[in-house]
Amino acid sequence: MELTRHQQAYSLITGLLFSATVLFSAHTFSDISPIKIESFKVEPESWWAGMHNSQLQLLVYGKNISQFNVKLIHAIDINLVDVNASQSQHHLFINLDLANAPPQTLTIGLYDNNTLIQSIEYPILVREKESKNRQGFSNKDVIYLITPDRFVNGNSENDNHPDMLEQTNRADKDGRHGGDIMGIRKALPYLKDLGVTQLWINPLLENNQPQYSYHGYSATNFYNIDPRFGSNEEYKSLVEEANIFGIGIIKDVVVNHMGSGHQWMKPNGLGFPTSSWINGQAKWQQDAKNITYTSHRRTTVQDPYAVALDTSEFEHGWFTDTMPDLDQRDPYLATYLTQNSIWWVEYAGLSGIREDTYSYADKAFLAKWSKAVMDEYPNFNIVGEEWTANPITVSYWQAGKNNKDGYQSYSPSMMDFPLYEKNHFKFKRKRRLGDWVNKLI
Repeated sequence: MELTRHQQAYSLITGLLFSATVLFSAHTFSDISPIKIESFKVEPESWWAGMHNSQLQLLVYGKNISQFNVKLIHAIDINLVDVNASQSQHHLFINLDLANAPPQTLTIGLYDNNTLIQSIEYPILVREKESKNRQGFSNKDVIYLITPDRFVNGNSENDNHPDMLEQTNRADKDGRHGGDIMGIRKALPYLKDLGVTQLWINPLLENNQPQYSYHGYSATNFYNIDPRFGSNEEYKSLVEEANIFGIGIIKDVVVNHMGSGHQWMKPNGLGFPTSSWINGQAKWQQDAKNITYTSHRRTTVQDPYAVALDTSEFEHGWFTDTMPDLDQRDPYLATYLTQNSIWWVEYAGLSGIREDTYSYADKAFLAKWSKAVMDEYPNFNIVGEEWTANPITVSYWQAGKNNKDGYQSYSPSMMDFPLYEKNHFKFKRKRRLGDWVNKLI
């Protein structure tokens, strides 16, 4: 049968389209693998363009992920510095240079030879205007401390969560009682009327521990708010609403330790990203009971004549068996913790950090950590907890102190426990006002 000119043209176009479709499909399915990486996750989940420190370290989790090659698929003015598996087959550290990077969605590919196994769509966000110049808390502020689980229960529906081990039990003085972020949000008018200008809130991060988890100091996820308190988005909303009332939010940060329920500690999980993620890691992996506990001798890290063993036992020992001690001498962990602190400040819009158990972490790390935070936010404020009555011991950790060993801190303030102890001494005993004032001098 003879085809008309129009029929011939139609057949030609249809054939070309079919051929193109086949070629495209063949290219697509030969270069993209149907394999899905188990337990895949990236931390931090986002970052920002225009940060003071342009270097970004991504910690990528995934079953047997170290075998894959990393390539940037879509990146505008972003350089892939290097990739390191660091002795773990289930973790990758991807180091990026964002010095000239505009806001964008970065696409990173994990390849097995030329086959794309997994792509990562990673947001590089626009910073809030004047984020760098945010004003931290100061001695002009009235700071109110809240233990969220013991404050106000604003949403009873989140009291318990199917993925969390400990359930609410108000009859247990050490149990969870149900307070949450919504309760704090509802109390903002009351706090405003009290004259409060800053809220220091005990840690809100996930603490998925079987018991005594309400206090928040045993984090099992450094990037997620505990669902029994609320969500990341709700925490951000709290900060925004508090700012409307003229109230800033100070985040309670812990870099010294974490919770034993963290995924890094689970024998059936992906394990530690490196071989030195926690102090005593090799010994603990051989026998979980083989733990060295801290001596609590704080002055050993300041004393030029201290025995090295005494210093190590204080600085590198665990608080308890439920609080594994993080080894900040590990450069990857050091960067992880520093980025985490900065991420929360930028994400939530914080006005301060209260750093828990300050002197217990590695002292060299503390100097670098505090400098990194303050370099990013020059008008910010950090207050460290060094719980001792001796002002000499406390002042060692404060920015501007001229220490004989040359140690320099960049944390602007420390909690004044010497003054607290004097006040406590006075209020416990009946003394004349003059005696009390003399004790304070």
